Amino acid sequence: ADAATRARELLFCQIARCKDRFTTQCAELTNEFESDERAIETSATSCLAASATSRRAAMETLAPSDALDDVARRVAHETSALVIASSDGARKLGSSLVSLLAAAAPALDAQAEMEARAAEAGAAAHAR
Repeated sequence: ADAATRARELLFCQIARCKDRFTTQCAELTNEFESDERAIETSATSCLAASATSRRAAMETLAPSDALDDVARRVAHETSALVIASSDGARKLGSSLVSLLAAAAPALDAQAEMEARAAEAGAAAHAR
């Protein structure tokens, strides 16, 4: 019973460390994702503002209809790059979360097994 108690305490300690590490890594990933998201939003806002400014300038000077082609191509290119960066960030976050869950799974399985063994040992001791 003493070895079982020590094993259970060790398991609970390991589970607590896994939970703490998992919580810390989730917070770090969330912060990184939010930071990337803010950067993407800032860049998109800048692109839209530049586009609106260019359109106003073109309209005020009655520029030819193809005057915005270069701006449109640049905005389309930057928007495409933003979409790719956002997708990459989401994939990275998803992959990291899957890895974290996979790392925590053995400890949770071990906890369930130790609890079952403890219950069996308690039932056996009670039966005596």
